[in-house]
Amino acid sequence: MSLDSVELNELLECSVCLERLDHTSKVLPCQHTFCRRCLKEIQAAKKELRCPECRILVDQEVDELPSNILLVRILEGLNRKRPNSSDQRTTKPCARVLYDFEPREQGDLALCKGDFVYLLRQVDENWFEGQVNGCQGFLPSNYVEVISALPCLDDDYNDPVAKALYDFDGGEEQDILPFKQGDVISVIRKVDENWCEGKLNNKCGIFPINFVEV
Repeated sequence: MSLDSVELNELLECSVCLERLDHTSKVLPCQHTFCRRCLKEIQAAKKELRCPECRILVDQEVDELPSNILLVRILEGLNRKRPNSSDQRTTKPCARVLYDFEPREQGDLALCKGDFVYLLRQVDENWFEGQVNGCQGFLPSNYVEVISALPCLDDDYNDPVAKALYDFDGGEEQDILPFKQGDVISVIRKVDENWCEGKLNNKCGIFPINFVEV
């Protein structure tokens, strides 16, 4: 469920001063974002800069830290005029991370609380595929709050996918589809009770159902 304007404003607050983040806000190496003024005050008072949330030491001056590009784009989208409901989605589909998430399988995406994630697609009701800090992978939907929703997913659900639970080599057989744990396979059809036909990296073939989660 996407956020209304009140909830969105709360998510875009600096957790130190509770004021709205803006384009001057800085993202720390740990990926937590705060307003520039708060970071300056912390550095001046403590003679060092540590993340207010995770306490990691930052060895850069505040003005040397990068801006949060995704945050800037979200703010730009919010500042645009929206004459009617068709203009409400002015940003790319994205979400804010509510909790830290450590990858459990190959292909999962590591998340830090406060990250902004681009949403690429919804795999199923429990998982998204997304991108953060140049890395692409899978993330649990209950670890994020959607800010800008994905388009209608009806077509995606008509083209089911399967996530590989284990590596599958397939041997020398030409019609077998090999894959690695964490790969996401587009399912073409069910061959029988034990096998499906699918597509991965422009290669089509059959694979065992008990090696994947559909």
